Amino acid sequence: MEADEEGERWAASFEEVEKARERLVDSFEEVEAARRALMAALDDMGRQNRRFVEHLRGVQPLVRLYDDGWTIDERDNLFAAMATFDRAFSRARGATVRLLVDQEGVSLSEVARMIGRSRQFVTRLYRTVDIDDADAGSDAL
Repeated sequence: MEADEEGERWAASFEEVEKARERLVDSFEEVEAARRALMAALDDMGRQNRRFVEHLRGVQPLVRLYDDGWTIDERDNLFAAMATFDRAFSRARGATVRLLVDQEGVSLSEVARMIGRSRQFVTRLYRTVDIDDADAGSDAL
């Protein structure tokens, strides 16, 4: 009987489930884009660090490095990329929990057990979607 009810729930809301899954895919594509940007920022930071070290090993004064156009913008770019990645990943995790609970009927307690985290943590993830939606002014996951 329980399997029949689960099958009916899936059949009745197939379109809604597909939309939620597509939004979840979009969320993880945002995570991937943010990950690539973060990796590029890390690479830029690494290049700047190597350039700085090479200059320090030379005999020229440090001021010359700045005269040659060296900046510390890479640090700011790295922190911005990290923040963007963190937000995208948090939204994707929240959307995952939301889909499990709202579309697949899994309780918050069961999700917590599945991922090995506290129910309070999972509830916060579930609510993340609501907070992001309110900030964006949309009803999308």
